[in-house]
Formats: sequence, C-alpha cells, structure tokens
Amino acid sequence: MLRKSLVTACAMVSFAMLGGAMNVYAADVTLHEVTENMKLKTLTKSSSVRRQAISALTGTAKAATPLCPLPVACVINALGFDDIDVVSGLGTFKGMWTTVVHGDNEVDAPEYEVARGYFSGSMNFSPALVYGQPYGTVTGQLTVGAQGYPFTGVFYMPFVAPGDAAHTPLYLGAAGPVPIGPNEFSVGFPTVKFEINFSAK
Repeated sequence: MLRKSLVTACAMVSFAMLGGAMNVYAADVTLHEVTENMKLKTLTKSSSVRRQAISALTGTAKAATPLCPLPVACVINALGFDDIDVVSGLGTFKGMWTTVVHGDNEVDAPEYEVARGYFSGSMNFSPALVYGQPYGTVTGQLTVGAQGYPFTGVFYMPFVAPGDAAHTPLYLGAAGPVPIGPNEFSVGFPTVKFEINFSAK
C-alpha cells in the first residue's frame, strides 16, 4: 500500500511538472523514434520486396485526448511494426502504446503505466521511397478498451540539405526545412518525428 501511494504521488507530481512545458505541441500526439530495426524481405510467391521494421517511440500527448486520461500532458511510449512494399511505398502498420508517468525513480524517463491500447492502419511511405521526399503519412485507428478513435499522421525523416558542409539535420516543415531541436535527438542521433491528430467525430 505504501509503494502504491508513493507511485501515485510521484505520478501526479510528474504530470504537474511536465504539463506546462509539454502543451506547446500543435499536434495531439508528438512521438520520436528512439530505435528502429529494419529488414528487406523478398516474398517467394510474388517476388515483391517488403520493407519491414520494428520501432520504439516516445513522446507526449495533449491532455484530454484519447491517449491522455489526465488533465495535463501525458508521456507516451509506443512499439510499432510496419510492412511496406518498396516499389509503391504503400503498406500497413500496427502496434501498441502505453501512457506512463514517473514511478519509483523521478530522475529517469517515466515508466509507471496508467493506460494502454493498440493501433493499426495504412502507411504511405511513397514520398520518401518513391519520390525522395523526407516524409510519409499514415491513417489509422487507435483502440482504448472497446472504443476506437480514427487518426491521421505525418512522419518526418531527418535529412541534410545538399551542399551543407556542416551537415545540419533538418525536418521538412510546412514552409520549408526546419532545424531539428536539441530535444529531438536520441543518444546523439536525430530522430524520426511523428505528429498525430485525431479525427473530429
């Protein structure tokens, strides 16, 4: 009982501390890809080549959105799987998400689970794979218990402008290239960024 009370107290303090800083995002959910394991697989029957990957992501969700049951912004961890045809750039994705807060260590990243669910949908990777543009899009549905929430999203891949001797990592923003922020790196590497918005009902 003492440990449960301590975890709950830490959780509320963590959300109070994080809430003001994390509500700046325009998207309902902003995630960054921390790791990715990718392979190319040739299907025997069709001889088509598939890009298959597993990614671990972390980021934030706005308060009062399907991923965030509390009145301040939430920290989200997710594990995603995608399967993309390398010729068309089209495919599917699926995975699971967990909403977390600080538990027994207030110094490291939040880890105590307060909500969880699943997601799946279609991915259009053709801007990057076919046309050489550093982004892609997704449409899908998030599941919270028995409730489904449709969403759309864009993922932005880090790139370096041609001729940039400094190799400054950038995202492709709405008005052109945008420098990647200091908080958008993981162990020194610029991350892929996902921005997700839930569809109006």
